[in-house]
Amino acid sequence: MVLDFSISILILKKMAITISDRAYMMKKPYLALIAFLIPCSLLSHPHVFIDYTVNFVFDQNGLTGIEAKWIFDEMYSSMLIQDYDVDKDGRFSNSEIITTKQDAFSNLENYNYFVYITIDSKCFEVKSVENFFVDVRDNRVIYRFFIPCVVPTTLSYKKIEICMYDETYYVDLLPLDDDPVRFTNEGSIDYEVKVFEDTKESQDYGEIYPYSISLKFRGIE
Repeated sequence: MVLDFSISILILKKMAITISDRAYMMKKPYLALIAFLIPCSLLSHPHVFIDYTVNFVFDQNGLTGIEAKWIFDEMYSSMLIQDYDVDKDGRFSNSEIITTKQDAFSNLENYNYFVYITIDSKCFEVKSVENFFVDVRDNRVIYRFFIPCVVPTTLSYKKIEICMYDETYYVDLLPLDDDPVRFTNEGSIDYEVKVFEDTKESQDYGEIYPYSISLKFRGIE
């Protein structure tokens, strides 16, 4: 039986969390993803690992949004598959995707989905995501979702920075290898991309710094 998230969080916060308690939580993906809410020093190393890519999507007017792709580690993937691939066919049907989103993703809305964006140094609040999809490749579960973020193209550079992290470091998010950036319909822009360790942000209460992806773009005259 799937626990309601608000009840789960209340129970977990009131519990004296021990190592054995967290071992139990790791058996349930929806509990693993909300466990980062618990202020406990023993949680200060990652239990879930995500490699990610970002796809900047443009149209004739400029940036329309960012498509994120999360590739989970094999252990967490196996738990998601066990709990949510109900018919055990090795893929996620539409109904299974809906349940996965409800149990093991939607609660992250309260935490910006671990996504932090600035536009010309001004914070952009991630209020919603679209087109959530779940896939399985090489025994690893993949989440895909689209973040609406409209930035019109001008002849002067606009600067977008996107950083993905869990500040408690329960979930470790890293750019995929040396090629984490993709583009759709980028033919009408001039752009520069940089991936860097972002010392403005921190995980594990200031001990570790996440990576950011910086995009500068302008229209081509």
